[in-house]
Amino acid sequence: MGYVMRYQRVSLNILVDSFIRMFHNNIFLSANVSQWLFDGIEDRVLDIATHIPFLPFDIPYDKFGWFYTRNGSLEYDGVFLMNTGASDFSQLGNVEKWRYSNRTMYRDECGVVRGSTGELWAPELGQSEVYVFAADICTYLILSKDQSVTVEGIEGVQYAANRSVFDNGHNYPHTACYCARARDRNCLPAGALNVSACRFGAPAFVSLPHFLHSDDYYPDKIHGLQPTPSV
Repeated sequence: MGYVMRYQRVSLNILVDSFIRMFHNNIFLSANVSQWLFDGIEDRVLDIATHIPFLPFDIPYDKFGWFYTRNGSLEYDGVFLMNTGASDFSQLGNVEKWRYSNRTMYRDECGVVRGSTGELWAPELGQSEVYVFAADICTYLILSKDQSVTVEGIEGVQYAANRSVFDNGHNYPHTACYCARARDRNCLPAGALNVSACRFGAPAFVSLPHFLHSDDYYPDKIHGLQPTPSV
């Protein structure tokens, strides 16, 4: 069965590659910044894909752009149900549900909706970790206490991403649930998160800038990276 499934997957990849080459001579596409960000890029492949009935994802857009239809939108990120802190002030600003659910598509603990959206926090100074829910990747980030700071005479605490962010369970077991199955062969090396399921099946991946704190697998393949924690 495993060989049959693998053969079917390879055959499908070849079919998709041949289909794309019918409309693109090069895997790279050039466009101006406004198109990549807000205006969107028209693509014949995308036009055809929106009319294919058996795709595992519905494609709601007629163009590709990182923030296409998002600028000025009141609905893009979906509905957030947030805690007012009335019964427990320490929960002020925490997201209870996103898009009417307390879970996302990730399995186990990774699929729990938790943390603040980053704009509103309970005034508890000095906790070791804070949770930030990021709708763009359909999950939360755990930021650890980095150092105490003073800004304009006001004391505060700086939090930063550490090596556990996008680890995929290689060094931090609690992040293994970002893999389809625990430590499966297709799970990414530490340092990048596959968010395809969150982005309508598109091959989308996120990492820290310049693959900061990542496995050497990534920076060894790219010249010119300068991962600097202080920036």
